[in-house]
Amino acid sequence: SIAGNNDFDTIESHNLSRDHKNNLGFDLDYNYNFTDNSKLTWNTHYTNYDYDRNQDVNSKYVYSNSIYENTAFNTLANQDTNIITSQIEFSSALNENSSLETGVKFSDIKTESAIDHFDVIDTHSVINDFNSNIFDYNENIYAVYINYQYSSEICKINTAVRPEHNKLENDSSEIE
Repeated sequence: SIAGNNDFDTIESHNLSRDHKNNLGFDLDYNYNFTDNSKLTWNTHYTNYDYDRNQDVNSKYVYSNSIYENTAFNTLANQDTNIITSQIEFSSALNENSSLETGVKFSDIKTESAIDHFDVIDTHSVINDFNSNIFDYNENIYAVYINYQYSSEICKINTAVRPEHNKLENDSSEIE
């Protein structure tokens, strides 16, 4: 067994990693000016991140007496993430010294990821449950906000409130 053993003289290791990755992002914006002093803006964003890795590792540990040990493993890892955000904001100058902004925002995040770890024993791949896992993550964020700004020669005031509600679900389980 190699774990915790440092009596070997040489390590020969071969690592082959094949990665496939896509990362896409899209934005859609809309602006509407009611007057010179007030406007409505809307933004929606979408991101998709898709990642797969297949990794093969083979290591040979050589001791001073020419005896050697082999260890080998394979991993299959993947992650798929989808993010959607959308917000609408209304802003207006109330007078020459003050302005008001208010809006709502929503975010939805979903991630599915997994890693399958296989130990190679006598040329056979055997699942290693201890190093394998599935992880799913879902989060929704709902927010509203209001921001008031006042500026004069005497002082500047900026006050804001942003209540937010988060809903989070995640699950981490061993590979069955």
